[in-house]
Amino acid sequence: RKKDEILSFSKEQKESVPKALQKLMRGRTIREVSQDWGIAPSNINNYLYRGSIPRMDILKKISLAEEMSIQDIFNLCNIYLDYYRF
Repeated sequence: RKKDEILSFSKEQKESVPKALQKLMRGRTIREVSQDWGIAPSNINNYLYRGSIPRMDILKKISLAEEMSIQDIFNLCNIYLDYYRF
């Protein structure tokens, strides 16, 4: 991982990531969103149930597939884009 892709999240922000992803799933299964987003099902499972945080490249894949900005995804998680350095 690149150093600039690593974030420090508050406990509240970490807890909001699974909720945001579930909203983005819109009732689809992990397998369905895995195919739609181009992300391994095991990774999605880790984001939903194990407290893992998606890297920026994963967020880009999700945002492209869902036709929304990364900032929109961050807004769902109460995370602000300026935490990421480009």
